[in-house]
Amino acid sequence: MMDNNKSTIKYADFVPDKKWKQWTVDNLPASDCNWITDIDSFIRSRNGCIALVEIKRQGVKVPTWQKMSYGLIAAALEAAVGKELKTKYLPHPITIKCFKGIYELIFEKSWFDDGKTFLTVDGNEPVEVTEAELKQILSFEKTEYCYPAFCNCHK
Repeated sequence: MMDNNKSTIKYADFVPDKKWKQWTVDNLPASDCNWITDIDSFIRSRNGCIALVEIKRQGVKVPTWQKMSYGLIAAALEAAVGKELKTKYLPHPITIKCFKGIYELIFEKSWFDDGKTFLTVDGNEPVEVTEAELKQILSFEKTEYCYPAFCNCHK
């Protein structure tokens, strides 16, 4: 039986789909039974490089429960590197060439222009980055094998 006296969602301004989030709060078991998270960005290059991005604002750190969820996905992606993947959902087989990791993007306030921006990769220590540096990292610009020869994304 569901608890119909659950509170409204925390941090509603930072939730991408407020109706869905409220529905999960109202209808699914509480977080002492399971966790629900979204993925802020899933970046995939034409040649099979992948990265996951979690964005936090106001200097908030990614909580342990969310790191556990991302870590499960990361472990599956790392295990799949170099293998041809086939499922009913994929329109054609795909091979993950490189899993670049989980990027945590932490804004000191709300965006690049109102405070510092920090990036962690796979749970390492946060490093301050500029918007230009982040663009280069998330575009896989320093990794030529992420793009087939016919791509002109970085030319």
